[in-house]
Amino acid sequence: MSDREIITVAVNPTELQGAAIRLAMLMKHYRAPIDWTEAKLDEARRTLFRWYRVSVPTEDAPPDNLIAALCDDLNTPKAIAVIHRYAKSKNGKAVYASLRMLGLLPGSSQTTPTIGSS
Repeated sequence: MSDREIITVAVNPTELQGAAIRLAMLMKHYRAPIDWTEAKLDEARRTLFRWYRVSVPTEDAPPDNLIAALCDDLNTPKAIAVIHRYAKSKNGKAVYASLRMLGLLPGSSQTTPTIGSS
C-alpha cells in the first residue's frame, strides 16, 4: 500500500461508537499512518470502557498537562498517556474533563471547553 492510498472505512454504527473511532485515530500522531485494524478498534473500545468507568462528570477545565501535550505539536498519543495516568490513579474528574476536551464522551450533550481567558 502506498502512502497516498485512500482507505474507505465502512462502519456499522450499532457495532462501533464514534468515540471509539475517534480514539483509534488519536492513538497515532497526526503525521503517522493510522493503524486501522479491528484489533485497534477493539483496543479503543476497551480503553474507553475503562475510562468511562472511572470518570466523574465535572465542569472543570481539562488538566494542564493534557493541554501541554496537545500544544506540543498536537501530540495526541502523549495526551492519551495523560488520561491513562489519571484513570489509573482514579482521578475521575480529570478523566472526564480530558475526554470532554478530546470529544470522546458518549452522547451528543458534550460541550467543547473554552481554553484561556475571554
